[in-house]
Amino acid sequence: MRQKAEEDRKKRQAEEEARKKAEAEAALPQEEKEKLNKAREAEAIKNKGNEFYKKRDFENALKYYFDAIAMNPNEILFYSNVASCFIEQKKFSEAIEQCNKGIELTKGTNYDYVKLAKVMARKASALEKSGQIDEALKVYASALLENNDAAIKDAMKRLEKVRKE
Repeated sequence: MRQKAEEDRKKRQAEEEARKKAEAEAALPQEEKEKLNKAREAEAIKNKGNEFYKKRDFENALKYYFDAIAMNPNEILFYSNVASCFIEQKKFSEAIEQCNKGIELTKGTNYDYVKLAKVMARKASALEKSGQIDEALKVYASALLENNDAAIKDAMKRLEKVRKE
């Protein structure tokens, strides 16, 4: 009985949050609504790319990721997705280039530091796989300054062990 009441409360809370979000969006100027819709469409396109990525069909995944970038060129994680495909294809310089494009977008803007750290970690991964261990460690260290993420710390520790060996 208590569990049912808790589920009902959570459901009402979620519905209330959805209603407030819808009201806030409705109050936005038309230009902002269009931006939001374009960003959602780009996200949906990226998700189609993710489906191909999971199947290891990197060529098709890349097509969707580049389409998502064309729709929303300011979403830095899309560049990270492209870089991931290039890393899987062992095209490390192309991967690094895509990460640099994403990183460059954050210069002089209010950016999402968590996303930036992810892109930087992806760049460090490409650097590592291309044999540039010292440079990869520098980029991992910079990524940690953006977001003190455990996965980045682990990757950096692992790479430091590799360098010592």
